[in-house]
Amino acid sequence: TTEDLSNLSAGTYSVTATDCNGCTATASYTLAGILGCTDPLACNYDSTATVDDGSCLTAYGCMDPNALTYDSTATCMDSTMCVYCTYGCMDTTQFNYNPLATCDDGSCIPIIYGCTDSTAFNYYPPANTNNGTCVYCTYGCTDSTATNYNPLATCDDGTCCDINVAQLNVGANTAAGVCDGWIYINATSSNFPITYNWSNGSSSQYIFQLCQGAYTCVITDNNGCTIDTTIQIGAVIVYGCTNPLACNYDSTANVDDGSCLTTYGCTNPNACNYDSLATCDDGSCLFGISGCMDPTACNYDSTATCDDGSCLTAYGCMDPTACNYNSTATCDDGSCLTVYGCTDSLATNYNSSATCDDGNCTYGNACGLPTNLHTTDLIHDRVVLNWNSTNSS
Repeated sequence: TTEDLSNLSAGTYSVTATDCNGCTATASYTLAGILGCTDPLACNYDSTATVDDGSCLTAYGCMDPNALTYDSTATCMDSTMCVYCTYGCMDTTQFNYNPLATCDDGSCIPIIYGCTDSTAFNYYPPANTNNGTCVYCTYGCTDSTATNYNPLATCDDGTCCDINVAQLNVGANTAAGVCDGWIYINATSSNFPITYNWSNGSSSQYIFQLCQGAYTCVITDNNGCTIDTTIQIGAVIVYGCTNPLACNYDSTANVDDGSCLTTYGCTNPNACNYDSLATCDDGSCLFGISGCMDPTACNYDSTATCDDGSCLTAYGCMDPTACNYNSTATCDDGSCLTVYGCTDSLATNYNSSATCDDGNCTYGNACGLPTNLHTTDLIHDRVVLNWNSTNSS
């Protein structure tokens, strides 16, 4: 009986108004409900709606186009159904293969074998996989013409000495008891300057007013290389080798003529350790059975007395059919892997005895996602859900 009404449900309402004279008027009005989606399973469900307007969205799926499982038919986003890429190299034969990658990003790097140790003599910068071929330096002088040549050196350390006496002139005393002898010496080297230190304290190349006696000069270049020579003043000059360490040392010589021979080794060309650079035979010549004398080599010959350079020390798998075949190996170490098969324990054809994966692993069917999800027979608060199954059972 009031003028205003509130909290009305949808429906048709009639009202009759009467004035003070008893005159009446009647009117009817149909009140519509709140339109919206009344399906609580829909992603756009409206709890305030009283009348379903057919706008309900119920097709759930991944709506992110960047996902691997993107569903273009989905109308409701379900982030739990989105699967994204893990990028990386998916080629098992490449150096940077990533077993966790699901999407190949083109970053694969091929395997390059070589010596990867930067301190080795044969370091190979492009290599990313060490093949055990690294060779390390033995430092020393590698110049065979140098006085300190080291035949065992593989890397020159810049210490080679090439200092030599190029000129030596001696003036004897004119008479017994007269100190008018003189000596002039000149040396050559690729490492200047050169210093001269005489046993009488002089540092000159030319010394004079010399009395009878022996005078020794130590000559040093800028690289620290030294030679020395001794000259006798006042006696008859006898040229020859004055170095007692030389094999052609001449005890009667009083002036060194540069003929000293000091490179010891085997000088017999028929010996297996013949040294073509040796000038003095030291009795070390070996004759007998040639072979590999390195006990770490796979072709070591315990009866050999002369090493012939045939030693094989690069161990690895030498079977070209093995998956770990090493083309640089010279000694088979028994490590070859030749049983091919599926090594993934999650695969249906997993082979527990396989040592080399052949890339043929197979896997069981994964559960698919339902499609074409929709509703029918909406009656009051009941609804029938329908979908298409992707599974075979």
